[in-house]
Amino acid sequence: MSVLLLSVSRMLEVAPSDIVDDLEIVERSYSEVSVALQAVAWDTSIADSDPLVAQALQVLSRDEVIESMATLRDFFSTECDSELKALPRLDDGAATTLPTPLANTDPDEFIESTLDFDGEESALRSYGTYVADQYGEAVTDEQASCIGLALVTRSESNVPETPSQYESFVIDTIARCVG
Repeated sequence: MSVLLLSVSRMLEVAPSDIVDDLEIVERSYSEVSVALQAVAWDTSIADSDPLVAQALQVLSRDEVIESMATLRDFFSTECDSELKALPRLDDGAATTLPTPLANTDPDEFIESTLDFDGEESALRSYGTYVADQYGEAVTDEQASCIGLALVTRSESNVPETPSQYESFVIDTIARCVG
């Protein structure tokens, strides 16, 4: 989650003005989920039944969040030649009428507190699984951890590269970790 929030935060620093509002909506929504998960120490056995986690996850299916994600998906497809897969909506029902579960969800207050999760095995595994899925690859937990660690390590290296170089790195990483 912290990788996602850090990525969105960095995108906000350089984003064109026509997608800034959408990035802010996405950042705020995922920050709510991150805070709710932090409150249960990222324990999925607790998170499954925690009402704050459930509410935070429902925020992701609000119309404004779905619309912002669609706008960002279109932007990345058009401007970056990169396709982002749509995530399933949790419920088409009353998700838009749920109250915000946390009174203060200013992303600036939470990003720093989530950075320590980058090195956590579950965060790396989750990131690796997500990226592999974007490329249509089903992976085991061990393979997902391998992919996640490689991508986080690469992103922290600040090596300048073109989008096609990074794309090649991602594909090679998936092949190395899966093969």
